[in-house]
Amino acid sequence: MLKFGIYNKKQLRKKDLGNFWNKRKFIAIDLYPELKNIDKSQALKWEEIILKKFSLSNGVYKRTSLNRFPEFNQKIINFLNKNFPKNKKLKIHDTAVSDGRTAVDFFHQLLKNSLHSFQYYASDKDSEIFIYQKGRLKIARDEKGNLLQIIFPPFVFNTTKPENSYLYPLNKLVKFIIKKVYKNFLKNSKQTGVKKIKLFSYLAIETEKKYKNFQFLNYDLTKKTDKKFDVIRAMNVLNTSYFKNQTAQQIINNLKESLEEEGLLIIGSNQGANTRVDGAIFKKTKDNNLKIEKEFGNGPQFKELF
Repeated sequence: MLKFGIYNKKQLRKKDLGNFWNKRKFIAIDLYPELKNIDKSQALKWEEIILKKFSLSNGVYKRTSLNRFPEFNQKIINFLNKNFPKNKKLKIHDTAVSDGRTAVDFFHQLLKNSLHSFQYYASDKDSEIFIYQKGRLKIARDEKGNLLQIIFPPFVFNTTKPENSYLYPLNKLVKFIIKKVYKNFLKNSKQTGVKKIKLFSYLAIETEKKYKNFQFLNYDLTKKTDKKFDVIRAMNVLNTSYFKNQTAQQIINNLKESLEEEGLLIIGSNQGANTRVDGAIFKKTKDNNLKIEKEFGNGPQFKELF
């Protein structure tokens, strides 16, 4: 059985995802920036569809959803309003925001309900993809050069999480032939004519353009930073399914070190939009520890590491 992909913006139509088999199609990641040219409500839908099938080299998906934490966000804002002087301008860092949708949600809730002025930083790592082309062949790599996708119309192959070779043996053969024919290009593609794609939602990109107090940062949670913040927010990041204890401890230590004294660390996780959030608010104490100020649901994962 053969499985084709979606590689042309003319294929970004509902009927191309209309039956069971078509829903399994991979979509060329270089179509992502083309969404700015279609109706905004449709663009939001297609952003989710494209990112749902496309993973990074570590298996992580960039897709998030709008209106995921509205009630939890408001509880956090209420807490900030009570715990910081009203004349204090807050430096807020929202980490690991993926495509930025949930960051935009929180930012706009702050604009509406916060008693403070603030500078808002939304960060993530590996948010840029690079497209290289030779003839009909296009390949997508991340910033470190990892191969993520091979586009050879009518085929689209994801390399991190490929299709089932038992269901699609002919696809496996085609992919093998492409790798043999274009071996040198796949190994040594140059940055001549490279196309760079940002994997942030158009909502996040437009928010940064419109508001001076909204800014993107490139930040890896496993690395230290010299920047200091009054509030750090990490949603659906410190999950036991993502990290082992050693890496989680490293991330927690880095987040703590980038907090100002008496700054707040907000941790939360949930299963989907408007589901219960398990998390906590921690305050950095004068002796450089983290103290729980408030818990939500079943509390944060990795609680013992804090």
